[in-house]
Amino acid sequence: MTSSTSGPAITGDYVKARKPNFYYDNIKSMFNSELYSSVLSFSSWVFPLNQKNDILTDAQLCHVYILCGDAGYRLHDFYRAENFYRRSLQLYKPLIKASPHLKSKVQEDCGTSTDVKYKLYLCLIQCKKTSDALKILQSVPAKQRNVQINMALGNLFKQTGMERAAVTCYKEVLRTYPMALDAIEQLLLLGCNEDDIQSLIRDKTTKQMPQLDWYQSWIRGSAAVAAKDNFTGIKIFMEIREKWNLVGCVSLLHSLGVANTNYGDYAAATEAFKLAHHFEPMNMKGMDLYSFLLWHEDMGQELYKLMTRLNEMSLNETRSEPWVASAYYAISINRLSKAVIFAMRGSSYMGMKMPEGLIAKAHVFMKLKKYQEAVECFREVMSRNPERLEPHRGIVDCYMATARGREAMTVAIGAMKSVGQSPRVFNLCATALKKDPLTVSKAKAYLERALEIDNGFLPAIFNLVDIHESDGKYNEGIQLLKSYIDARVSPSKLHVRLAGLLSRNGMDDSAADQYAIALKLDPSNKEAREGLNRLDPTSVRANESSYELAGEDMDLEDEDEDEADHGDSELDASIWEDFALTETR
Repeated sequence: MTSSTSGPAITGDYVKARKPNFYYDNIKSMFNSELYSSVLSFSSWVFPLNQKNDILTDAQLCHVYILCGDAGYRLHDFYRAENFYRRSLQLYKPLIKASPHLKSKVQEDCGTSTDVKYKLYLCLIQCKKTSDALKILQSVPAKQRNVQINMALGNLFKQTGMERAAVTCYKEVLRTYPMALDAIEQLLLLGCNEDDIQSLIRDKTTKQMPQLDWYQSWIRGSAAVAAKDNFTGIKIFMEIREKWNLVGCVSLLHSLGVANTNYGDYAAATEAFKLAHHFEPMNMKGMDLYSFLLWHEDMGQELYKLMTRLNEMSLNETRSEPWVASAYYAISINRLSKAVIFAMRGSSYMGMKMPEGLIAKAHVFMKLKKYQEAVECFREVMSRNPERLEPHRGIVDCYMATARGREAMTVAIGAMKSVGQSPRVFNLCATALKKDPLTVSKAKAYLERALEIDNGFLPAIFNLVDIHESDGKYNEGIQLLKSYIDARVSPSKLHVRLAGLLSRNGMDDSAADQYAIALKLDPSNKEAREGLNRLDPTSVRANESSYELAGEDMDLEDEDEDEADHGDSELDASIWEDFALTETR
């Protein structure tokens, strides 16, 4: 008998496969002993020997192909594993046809064709062959699709924009496993409501699940977030945390972090992700968003520590989170050439586009003043995650930087439909409208609506001050800031803004006082320190110890300072060297 990959003739009796066979038995034994490299090297001798001497039956050959595919996958040799799985599938169907009465015995050794196709899908994803991966899973008949096939298909359908098909697959997963929280989150994001979810899981949870309340509350909170009612979602998540004392629940902290980010409370979101990282330092989920928050909040030292930890955990460099963290750190120390490369690596994972990586790449392009490229990245995120405000705001900023005010207005107003009405969205609309004298009054109206919802929303306050300042109404701007200072728990930023306005109005002494107050409230406030230094350099040096100034933070911003160089040298050397080589090619 001669076997070929194009369609082998099945002449061997399956019963022969059950008899002892030196070659076959040794390959199985080595695989069971996890000698994967030896399995591949020994099999490379067996395959040509088998073509001339028939040392393996077709069933044995099919199983050896699968074992070689498994060995290649475990050794991260994905292209080779893909080839072995495809060869096994070419043998599988004619093998079953030739011995239908022995089908169960064949499947006992080789598994089902569905099992092999799922393994092939995993390889194709690793090889970034998304379309091929989708085709191989779609080739599995609907009645033969197990839970893992349906979950994988749901993810691929969602990624390629086939939302109705994705909903069907996720529902099939949930019917079998009502505790599949990822499937619930995806269904909610795809437009299913809380009642839809409850109807799928009711029979398996109400009678069987103890302490059901937390689970139903979590679904209700997640449904609120998916419906853009982030305030309600946050409230429900906090109630769950307090009622059941789930302080260290990483999944709940992640939900809180995402909801607070969507709501615009970056400080609360940062704290949630900080706790999640504290309770489970090895968990990477959400750490790309945490990196963005640390960068946005100018927490350079924490970002450096997070980036270092993530890079230490990323052994095969396939996860996107370490690349995103590295990109934001590189932006923070003005290493933009490296930041571009890091962000490009972080913008895709196993053939899938990653929103946080795309946002990081867009921010790098904005720093480089490549606004069109930044807009393209933001638009790609908008098409996949329209509920995120960051891409809408990024496009508005790009258009404003290139004097495309009308287009900025269109994007900002469109955000109200995609993101929902919130102080952040109203403030974004005002940002796009305030530059045009004809639309300033509309900008003020949006800012007033934002402050009606959140009376202490600083971006809206600062935008109102900008409008007063552009109209030459400095006194009104000063009075507005003073009226909010007493009401703020931590008004350091308000004092800095007031100081800048006083300085531009020729009131340097009062400005210096405000900078000094800001530094006492927040000793790490670099803007306050720099402003005070401009007004009175001796004052900063004389009072540096009383303000407990954080020198490391200042150095982090300046690439030429020793601390930045020190951080640069301590970064995972292999990563920096790798990209140094990439840049020279």
